[in-house]
Amino acid sequence: MARRKAQDDDRRIVEDEENKYFSRSVGKAFSILDLLKLRNEPSTLKDIEQATELTKSSAFRLLQTLEQLTYIQQRADGRYVISDRYRPDSGTLVRETLLRSEMRAMRTLQEEFQETVNLAVLFTNHIEVVRVMEAQNPVRMTNTVGRILSPHASSLGKAITAFQPEQVRRRLITSYGLVRFTPATITDEILLRTEFENICKNGIAMEKEESTLEGYCFGAPVFQVGPAAVGAISISMPKSRVPAAKLRAEMVDALRRTAEAISAELALAASPASQRVFVKG
Repeated sequence: MARRKAQDDDRRIVEDEENKYFSRSVGKAFSILDLLKLRNEPSTLKDIEQATELTKSSAFRLLQTLEQLTYIQQRADGRYVISDRYRPDSGTLVRETLLRSEMRAMRTLQEEFQETVNLAVLFTNHIEVVRVMEAQNPVRMTNTVGRILSPHASSLGKAITAFQPEQVRRRLITSYGLVRFTPATITDEILLRTEFENICKNGIAMEKEESTLEGYCFGAPVFQVGPAAVGAISISMPKSRVPAAKLRAEMVDALRRTAEAISAELALAASPASQRVFVKG
């Protein structure tokens, strides 16, 4: 019942916005493009019919038009994908989804431990900070939205890079380079591979003065669909405030739970039910 009401509300919003100059066919075409961009996976004609509530003939006609205009492509198996020319960076979609959210889980984490909480997202060839909630302590670790992170020295970078296919790991490391920031920075490729294996095993990345002297950071990967991380969340603090073993375990546990909550939110945003786009027809 609630879902039907939400659908009806969506329709009414669209109807209110329509006027005599509105082209329903153009609106439907953009609905299909939005759907394919959000799903980020091949879709069948039936998938598109159901998600947009178009008839089979209307959906097919619009798909053929979009394909001829090179906005989309039809694969050999008959499924449709967005054209490479118009495919957004997956990191852009993840960032937009995260920034539209209130991120209550992230705020709760910051309030519980009173340390800086950071969120980063994987883009095509780099890892970027997209949100920072700084601690209120006079002495604290800081970060900057838009900062490009090292895939080998920061906990956020390591948490994301560890959970990537080998070719993506290689691309990230090659793009950034194995820069030595401090004496603790891992620049040996064999040691770094072992570090990634341990992160995958434990689900947590740790930075101990590897990018900043006197800085410690714990990071956990964030997923959307599949085994590759799309982002990461971290808690950072001065070395002098790293908690004792028991509290540190509680912090890492809370960090994992927060990462899981964000992952669930992203998965929900990527689900077909959340991608319905209604255009009156």
